[in-house]
Amino acid sequence: MPKTEIHNDKLYQTARPFVQAVATTGGKLVFTSGLLGRDVQGKLVGNGDIDAQSRQCIDNIRLALEAAGGSLRDIVRINVFISHPRHYDAMNAVRKEVLGDVVFTSVSVVAQLIDPNALVEMDAIAVVEA
Repeated sequence: MPKTEIHNDKLYQTARPFVQAVATTGGKLVFTSGLLGRDVQGKLVGNGDIDAQSRQCIDNIRLALEAAGGSLRDIVRINVFISHPRHYDAMNAVRKEVLGDVVFTSVSVVAQLIDPNALVEMDAIAVVEA
């Protein structure tokens, strides 16, 4: 299945071997990498603030999907990794607020994140209409 790398200049770039998002060229499935609450310069936002980091994670997903011709409404699955269970309710409140009536599946996992100051990381799968 052919794949296309998705790039958005407003989304921080990773060092290889992976990219921030990939889309299939046939069915237009879009997969994002795990995205931290980093701004375009790669700086983690909201040190100690789960709300700010959750919003930035979702905004980074939005940027990746827009670069693939989609939107947050196209999400079918979001995986969430949080650094401590106490962050779940606040993160979920942000998801409810930002995503509104978007229907999606999800899993939430407590995990040690690669950046010790990161409280949350999210990835998404979306189906974008051609």
